[in-house]
Amino acid sequence: MKIFNKIFTKDPIDIYAKAIQDTDIPSYIPVEINNVEEEYLNRWLNNYKNIAPYSRLLRYYLSTITLNLTKNDRLLDIGSGDNIYYSIMKNYVGACFANDFNLDTDQNSEYSLEGNIFELPLPEGNFSKIVLGHSFEHFRYDQDIQLLSLFKKLLSPGGICCIEPIFIGQKYLEVFGHQSKEHYDKSSQKVVTKSSGFPGSRKKNMGFARIYSPESLFQRIIKNCMAMGMKCKVISFKMKNQYPPDMNKYQYKRKSINYPIRHLTITNTRN
Repeated sequence: MKIFNKIFTKDPIDIYAKAIQDTDIPSYIPVEINNVEEEYLNRWLNNYKNIAPYSRLLRYYLSTITLNLTKNDRLLDIGSGDNIYYSIMKNYVGACFANDFNLDTDQNSEYSLEGNIFELPLPEGNFSKIVLGHSFEHFRYDQDIQLLSLFKKLLSPGGICCIEPIFIGQKYLEVFGHQSKEHYDKSSQKVVTKSSGFPGSRKKNMGFARIYSPESLFQRIIKNCMAMGMKCKVISFKMKNQYPPDMNKYQYKRKSINYPIRHLTITNTRN
């Protein structure tokens, strides 16, 4: 009788993606920890449970804390995909605008900004707040750096951009969901995942995602923001001394990528 040994190999993303603790982020990157009130979060989750799953609702709630949204705000959502974020946040701001290549939305066209964000003729200083929800990591080439100039242009003085989540790990990774000859930043480790949905769908203009190391985040993003007169800060959250998300409820199960949730804020500090 022949015995066949099956060889089980790990997905490359499970080999190279390594979580990093706040205490291991170098001191040259500002890190702030915000406390989350369980009562208010649970109320939010209950109010919108028929609109979106826990994973989205948690992220949306944390973004309201980071951005401190008010009725005086004009909010731009870059890479929105659909109108779920808009349908909730329009109740908290003066005006909410959704942008993506192909908007899956039936919202009022006045608030739909369909197309390439780099090519839309948007007025300078038109938004007090900008959010990129699970979209910043998908920008290819040096578009993550190019976005910084766009934030500078579109944000009013004192305006804030929230990138949520910002993916930071021990290693700088460019992750592809398919075999590709592309490798945009040669200082990164290129990874082709066979099972993770992290890079997103190519049909939706994704198929690629970036995980920064602290050093690459500083060199690519923070350093360039400082040169433009903008200030950056990494934000973590705690609830009852525990980091969110609750991985038993969270849609994305790879803890090495998705835990803990962090934001990156970019503030336009000068004209």
